[in-house]
Amino acid sequence: MKPAYLTQPRLMHLLLLISLVAVFPLDVLLTSIPEIASRFQIAPEALSAQLAAFPVIVAVGQLLAGQAAERWGLRPVFLCCGALTLLATLGILCATHAWQFQWLRGLQALGCAGYGLSNAMVQVQLEPAMRAKARVVMTTASGVFISTAPLFGAMLQGLAGWRASFAVYALLVGVVLWCAYRAPSGHPPVAASTAALPTTHATGAFWLNSVLCALAFSVHFSFIVASPLLFMERYALSSWAYAWLLLVYGACYVAGGWLAAKACGRIPAHRQVGWGCALMLAGGLAMVLLQSHGRWQVLAILLPALVSVCGVCLVRPAATCLAMDARPRRPARAAATLGTVTFVAGGSLSWVATTLLGWGDQCLGYWLALMAAASCLIAWLLRRPLWKAESET
Repeated sequence: MKPAYLTQPRLMHLLLLISLVAVFPLDVLLTSIPEIASRFQIAPEALSAQLAAFPVIVAVGQLLAGQAAERWGLRPVFLCCGALTLLATLGILCATHAWQFQWLRGLQALGCAGYGLSNAMVQVQLEPAMRAKARVVMTTASGVFISTAPLFGAMLQGLAGWRASFAVYALLVGVVLWCAYRAPSGHPPVAASTAALPTTHATGAFWLNSVLCALAFSVHFSFIVASPLLFMERYALSSWAYAWLLLVYGACYVAGGWLAAKACGRIPAHRQVGWGCALMLAGGLAMVLLQSHGRWQVLAILLPALVSVCGVCLVRPAATCLAMDARPRRPARAAATLGTVTFVAGGSLSWVATTLLGWGDQCLGYWLALMAAASCLIAWLLRRPLWKAESET
């Protein structure tokens, strides 16, 4: 019997909500770090280490969530993860000691691992023709939310202090849980799928596309992480000017998403990946060339970053589809592994980007160009007859 697929609007609303709430525990919180450190008397260095550990805990949790979803199904595991992060957030609002805050943040991160199952939801709930478009929407929404998070966080901080972001997050998680609970599962536990087991070549294609997706995310995330140091510390932009600058970046993310949506169904996925990698490389090289002139420092970084992010919008949805299609029998495990690779690579490579800035502003352009060149190499490998044939099956 054909699965009872969710209606597209209902699933897309749920996916957009997941993309929104996922930025709260880390990105929106950043503007409240000084007040949190003062409130709980935590050394800034210790709090920074805790923030760095957050995505690592999420990455480990995603592997556990993927294994559990294969046994018990996507919706039960997603609801359990959402309940865990909600309870932890409510506990944080009531925390009075530093150790309570830190332990509850760890539990909150484990619960956030459930958001990584969104790609598996797309895989099992949507018809194949709609999956690429859904992932374009998810990628675009995620980039826009991350880009606008500092401005939103500053507004919440000004209105009600550090607890405001946690309170809004708890409210949104409640809405997500209600929407997920009301939505029919439409699919048995993932392990019950009768799709063929992946071949060795398909497994290789999965890993290559996963790394490609992670590199594309890292190009975007490295700019986001390095931008406060460059624009506010070195170029003396105010926090509000910086927030508006990121709004321009977010608007370009929307334009890139529109471009990717137009490409879906018209251009094969591997060609979208190739064009996207070329744009990322062009943006990185342009940043190197413009910074070498030593003029218009802000524009020398921002304009090439806008070119790169259009490439990111093309690469990530297409590479995600190719990776997920390479493991049709295990969508939950594939989504969890893909999310883990993305988190680990994004955190590690963005840390390298900020470290390299100690050697000079030009290092960011070189680093983005290097990651884009690695993406082009993987895209070229995937165009070889062996991997291409596996990706198209």
